[in-house]
Amino acid sequence: MMMGKMSKVDRFQWRVTAIASGGYILDGYILGIIGPVLGLMNKEFTLTAVDNGLLASSILVGILLGAMVFGYVTDLVGRHKLMVLDLIAFITISVLQFFVSSAEQLIILRFLMGIAIGADYAIASPLVAEFASKKNRGPMLASVLTSFYIGYLGAVVVSMFMVNLGADAWRYMLISSAVPALLIFIMRLGMPESPRWLISKGRIEEEKKIMADYLDEHLDVSKINMEVPKTKYSTIFNKNYRKRTAFAAIFWACQVAPYFAIFSFAPTVLEGLKIKDPLIGEIVLNFLVLGGAILGCLIINKVTRRKLVIIPFVIAIIPFLMLGFFPNMNSTLVILWFSVYAIAYSISSILQSVYPPEMFPTEIRATAMGFASGGSRVGAAIGTFLLPIGIANIGMGPTMLFGAGVCLIGAIVSFLWAPETGHLTIDEASLSDIKIDDLKTNNDFAAPVARRKV
Repeated sequence: MMMGKMSKVDRFQWRVTAIASGGYILDGYILGIIGPVLGLMNKEFTLTAVDNGLLASSILVGILLGAMVFGYVTDLVGRHKLMVLDLIAFITISVLQFFVSSAEQLIILRFLMGIAIGADYAIASPLVAEFASKKNRGPMLASVLTSFYIGYLGAVVVSMFMVNLGADAWRYMLISSAVPALLIFIMRLGMPESPRWLISKGRIEEEKKIMADYLDEHLDVSKINMEVPKTKYSTIFNKNYRKRTAFAAIFWACQVAPYFAIFSFAPTVLEGLKIKDPLIGEIVLNFLVLGGAILGCLIINKVTRRKLVIIPFVIAIIPFLMLGFFPNMNSTLVILWFSVYAIAYSISSILQSVYPPEMFPTEIRATAMGFASGGSRVGAAIGTFLLPIGIANIGMGPTMLFGAGVCLIGAIVSFLWAPETGHLTIDEASLSDIKIDDLKTNNDFAAPVARRKV
């Protein structure tokens, strides 16, 4: 759809998506820049395999903490406040990275940066889900995750131009993230609060104004039970939601653990697999990941959510098996199998920003998103920390086989627990205690929040 043919509401919803996605672009940039930085840091500091693992994984541990804590805080105090505050943290820490004098200092700062990233993971997708109409929700939520790869690829490209800036090139790479962070911060200042969150807190008059100003809709108060549901962390673990909570965290962890491990050390992995020019190989793989994610955005409304999560997991097992059993194959085949993995992973990865917001109601949506993204980073941090150690001690082949095992777990869990939410409104999809297929709700915004039993 061309921008000029969009309705006022569509344009606004896509603007919300773009602004919320800015955080994911920044997240991808910050995570993607560490690979090139590690190689250059070795010229100034003598980094051990453990140092490399900690520098790459400390940010993931920070994401774990930030997502799990600030998702709940976001449900308590609102989406907009946290979206602005975490950008201030991004800018500050980006600048401080330039002045580190030891690997230990950078590890601490990357951990703190991870906390800010984790907070953004918990905010962005719930905000988009709460503004999006049913027809736009899938592509918009998928676009949020896709923007991560734009940032990641941008980091790789920027590092190519900065690599020749002298002994401090790695410092310039780290501080460069302050520039997009500042731009995104300015864009977020004018964002309105989520109308669904306002309803969940009983702030009906404020919600009505936002609906009228931005969405050209008016709230029918007579359809709403005015009893305000409470935001409690424990709700995501009660009998209605614990299976969804477990699924969201496990499928996400099984997707990102191999991805972050391999792509954080892409030059090392490709070099170990006998690729002559690992930088070119890394760029190709990142373009494939971005292309796969864009394809996922295009088909999100045409393929069931279950198929989109299960089938790519099964496909992703094959490249790891081939690279595990035949690590000395020629470079063309290595790139081929990595490409298969990159595309399979990226097509399905868009569900990381789609499934969690769809499966939980407004009063716990950011809490659940934060827990799922934080829980996923446990696996990602472990994989990222252990990958360089595994390559050094047991070799490339066995290390790749672990990736196959992780994808197999993801496929099994998704087959058993993945719900189908694509054909439902956001309110219907979150009602786990009733038969959602029997619902006849057509209004995207008027479904009573407090009808749920949570």
